[in-house]
Amino acid sequence: MKEFIGNEKKLIASFLKNSKIVVLIIVFFILLTYGIKIFYYGFSIDTEVILNNYDLQMNAWQSIGRIGLVFTKDLFFNGTFNPYIANFLTYITLGVTCVSICYLTERILGNQSSKSLSIIVIPILFLTHPIFAEQFNFILQSFEVSLAILFVILAALFSYFYIESGYKTFSIPAIILYTWAIVTYQSLIMFYISIAIASFLLIVYVDERNGNNRKFKDYLWISIKYFSIFLVSVILSQVLVKLILKVKGIQSTSYLTDQIIWGKVPFNEVISNIKTAVYNVIFANSIFYNYAFLFGIIMIICLFIYKIFNRNKSLLLEIPAYFLLLVSPFLLTFLMGHSEVFRAQMPAMQFVIGFNFYYIYLYLKPNFIKQLLVLVTFIIAFSQSNTTANLLFSEHVKFEEDVMFANRINEQLDQMGIGDRSNYSLVLLGQHNPSSVAILQGETLGHSFFAWDIGTKQGTTNRAIGFMRILGYLYNYPTEEELDYAHSIENELGVWPEANSIRVKDHLIIIKLSE
Repeated sequence: MKEFIGNEKKLIASFLKNSKIVVLIIVFFILLTYGIKIFYYGFSIDTEVILNNYDLQMNAWQSIGRIGLVFTKDLFFNGTFNPYIANFLTYITLGVTCVSICYLTERILGNQSSKSLSIIVIPILFLTHPIFAEQFNFILQSFEVSLAILFVILAALFSYFYIESGYKTFSIPAIILYTWAIVTYQSLIMFYISIAIASFLLIVYVDERNGNNRKFKDYLWISIKYFSIFLVSVILSQVLVKLILKVKGIQSTSYLTDQIIWGKVPFNEVISNIKTAVYNVIFANSIFYNYAFLFGIIMIICLFIYKIFNRNKSLLLEIPAYFLLLVSPFLLTFLMGHSEVFRAQMPAMQFVIGFNFYYIYLYLKPNFIKQLLVLVTFIIAFSQSNTTANLLFSEHVKFEEDVMFANRINEQLDQMGIGDRSNYSLVLLGQHNPSSVAILQGETLGHSFFAWDIGTKQGTTNRAIGFMRILGYLYNYPTEEELDYAHSIENELGVWPEANSIRVKDHLIIIKLSE
């Protein structure tokens, strides 16, 4: 085993030495896509919670099973949160993740590696995908999620070491890292499935090219090893969650399980939801999708048709494996019975897209066609980068507009003679939406702190107070009685900034933002 590890160190060093241009391209696309998050200050929803009440957010995460996220927070930050540090570490980690994807791919390919810059196809399609904008918009957890994604890649690498060397010891770090990832962000369960299947396909490809096709039982044993690591990690993660919550006396919530609608709505409606979700992805029915997934599917189908005519022996393994790979980004959709939030689709979705393009590249023969595919990949990556950057720019504009809006409200209160805000509770009725022409709204992106939780009793009040407390306006959160009183006089108030849009009673300030 020492010899294996020593040889692996040499392979890693050689890979890094020969991949300087690949690393530079990855850095370029990270700066192009996410530079606004690194170099400009801002924060988004839920960040106001962690900055106002750190322990409350930790308990909330633990109650939904994200004990790994809390553990990582405690390990690195010791009870504090800094948006700049979170953003910086997020994108450094994303860069390391992309390099790790390249190494895993090259490592499995071995002597069948293209030995060219073509490996860049996977990471640039992966890191620029707009879904990351929704995920990393939650900067209070962005670093931890990014680190967990890296852990899944490393778990897949150790899994391959276990398969290649036969040393069971390598399965231990694979299980530890994958378990850590699962209890950080549960949808990463799907990512390991995707990357394990992709690794299996690369193993079959290498055997085919080397003329060293193994027996079916050997490939079955490889699948069992990957599945065993998957199964043990999932079971271990659930055991750890139950144990930690019991020890800490934290009540688990049904935040995640409530999203599963099987048995709660008619069967036909569930099937319709799933069909719609898959259709939206394949036919790019959202700003977060493009036709790269469909293009990849078409290319893969053409490849398999070609291999069928050539009576390729590995097809019996490749076709079912590739079908599972293409389905893997939708497994959470199938489980829930409807489309999950965009951020939960990462990173399996963008990994499969990138892998599709590279897998086709491996089989192409004329160099000009290979170069054309790489060119198309760069065009798609640049387009994705532009979309993602625009979404993040929109979010930044929204943040600046929220700051100005909060200041305008408080300037008006200053003119009314309202002094120390810590002496007052605040209730906001209605909502205020950003009006900038640059706003692009996603599920969370582009939505104001003054326009959340509409329809609930407190409405946008708590988020807006949390936001303004960070700006230095230290309002108190209202009591139930104060909320009831505010709603009882709502029809008596005009809409801000009208003169009668603000009511002050004792130590309670009520502001009506909209009808």
